[in-house]
Amino acid sequence: MKSRLLLNTATAVLLAVGGVASPAFSAEPDEKGQEILEGLVAYLLDGGGFSFDSQLRFVATVDGEPLAMDSLFQVVYSGPDTASVHLKNEDLEIFTFLDPGHLTTYIPEFRQYTVEPQSRSAAQIVADSGWGPVNSTVAILSELLTAKPFSGALVSYVGEESVSGSKTHRLSMSNHGHNWTMWVDAGATPTIRRIAPEMTPFIQQAEAQGAKVTIEVEAVFTRWNVATDQGDALKFSPPDGVRLVRVFEPPHPLVGKPAPEFAIAIYGGGELDLAKKKSDEIYILDFWATWCGPCRKAMPVIADVSKDFADQGVKMFAVNLLETDGQIAAFLKSSGLDDLVVAKDVTGAVQQMYQADSIPQTVIIGKSGMVESVHVGFSPVATEPRLRAELTELVAAEK
Repeated sequence: MKSRLLLNTATAVLLAVGGVASPAFSAEPDEKGQEILEGLVAYLLDGGGFSFDSQLRFVATVDGEPLAMDSLFQVVYSGPDTASVHLKNEDLEIFTFLDPGHLTTYIPEFRQYTVEPQSRSAAQIVADSGWGPVNSTVAILSELLTAKPFSGALVSYVGEESVSGSKTHRLSMSNHGHNWTMWVDAGATPTIRRIAPEMTPFIQQAEAQGAKVTIEVEAVFTRWNVATDQGDALKFSPPDGVRLVRVFEPPHPLVGKPAPEFAIAIYGGGELDLAKKKSDEIYILDFWATWCGPCRKAMPVIADVSKDFADQGVKMFAVNLLETDGQIAAFLKSSGLDDLVVAKDVTGAVQQMYQADSIPQTVIIGKSGMVESVHVGFSPVATEPRLRAELTELVAAEK
């Protein structure tokens, strides 16, 4: 997932040169710079764990068009396989928790989380969050989350310099094809205050493609916490209303909004008129068609669950899309679902209202008339328990 910023033309120019490598380290490494770097690494690792906030700031112009994005990294680290990473920018927020063997990912906007076997280290998670011009900064930041940070790096001492009113040691560094300047606190707690990568090669390659470019990237560190118990921050407890899913499913645009009203005929007689829905009823609308294989598998499952909740005000309507009575009758007979209530969307108007571009699509409408959830597709593992859990929660909340 990337910020909407990446969709504009100017940023596309920058992304086209996203793999630029820095030139070889030019300054001579020296003992003082190496001593400061070793002191930094020892201070962080000897404590057994640390946490920090880092604001990554990107400001650029491409042919006079300004670009800017800030990203916040909140990191808690107790080892390459035990950490938490919170990434947030203007339109993305994601939490990742690692413990030996497991990787938990939580997206607040979706109100969903996943748990899977651990396949990446903390450093890889941070490194994978980069894009184009900020790749170098993110790669440098990710080195902090390795068993041997900055191993093999060349370092040269530049001098003392004030950062936000604090005395720091300024270092010029090079490692794994990245050149950068790093400011390390000169006091008793040698933590990183700021990182600024060398962007000249990136600018030169962009200009070689005919673009006039300026770029400034830096990572500013705050809220360092070293050698304290990080236990609670390394554990994920799902907030109320957040559910476990196999794969993330972006929220449907209708969720949390009033259900669009319509009136259509019911197969065999009658009418489904949403305007006449009672305040003590919960509706399940299952959009389907006889030609849809997943629909045919989902239908009996959803029907069985809805029957179990029928005495609590739950009613299911199978909304058929654009098919004839004959097609519906043949399906009901062959599937043994003769008691299924089928509403006929013969024009496709209801399908458009509910943005059912893919089917099956299951919509739950609460007693208040609001769309509580929308799910697309069918999973033989997840559909039934998810539907039962949602109905149980909804019935309890709306008593």
